[in-house]
Amino acid sequence: MKKYEIKTSALQGIDGNTEKIETANRGTLKKTNDGYLIRYTENIFNNAPEVFTEILITSDKKVTITKDGGVKSKLIVEENKNNSCLYSTPIGNLNLIIFGERINYILTDSGGEVFLSYLIKQGDETISKNEVTIKIKEVL
Repeated sequence: MKKYEIKTSALQGIDGNTEKIETANRGTLKKTNDGYLIRYTENIFNNAPEVFTEILITSDKKVTITKDGGVKSKLIVEENKNNSCLYSTPIGNLNLIIFGERINYILTDSGGEVFLSYLIKQGDETISKNEVTIKIKEVL
């Protein structure tokens, strides 16, 4: 199975208080019947168990991000739609609403790029605006 370098760059925050988080991991990219599946393992928190991440991108511009391990969540991003998700961390659970603003991607068997823009809400209040870029490159 081919291996890929998966670099993520996330800008998150609200009201001028933004934080940039960048990661680089090795993982896999697989073509599915209706899109692509990205898989990799990461460390989100220091001294916490690893997190196994799966990102499913479908042709109808729906992105499902599933995390298991030190963090558990299933986040669904669809343009102009709200989706509920439960985000579990070692210190507790949060019920969140994800409102997708924009999804763009160009993927082939050798890699590509995914861009997501979405809001995270708790009730009626927006608690974070997020922009995530995922760059995938085959490792030769």
